[in-house]
Amino acid sequence: MRVLWFEIYPRFALTDEIVPSAITFFKETLTGSDLGWIQLSGSLVTNIVSWAAGLMLLFKKFRLYGKLSLLVVGLLFWVELPSNILLSYEPLIGAMNLGMSVLTISLMFSILIIGPFLLYALSLKGEISKAFESKRTSIS
Repeated sequence: MRVLWFEIYPRFALTDEIVPSAITFFKETLTGSDLGWIQLSGSLVTNIVSWAAGLMLLFKKFRLYGKLSLLVVGLLFWVELPSNILLSYEPLIGAMNLGMSVLTISLMFSILIIGPFLLYALSLKGEISKAFESKRTSIS
């Protein structure tokens, strides 16, 4: 098992490459769908937080700083899934380890990426239209 540049098990030593510890450990001990769930879990948890922030913005009334902080948190968590897919492919490999077809994977990740963004757009639609309306009235 490795953590950053250290090999901890079977012997303690320094290595010349960084390896994420949890995935390395689980790749050595798990196979198939168990490994697939581990590979998907990080991205799915952050995506759930992104959905929750979007739903809270849509259905609850917050003051400006509450809306802004939820939006920032939600967008930061939202960016994690597409960047993880593009940079490490780990969620894709995890979905394949679960036995999902390419069409199912594409549809699932499209919904998980587009959905929170639409929630944020819907929740901020009123704020954006108010801002444009105030600009329009101040100009005329």
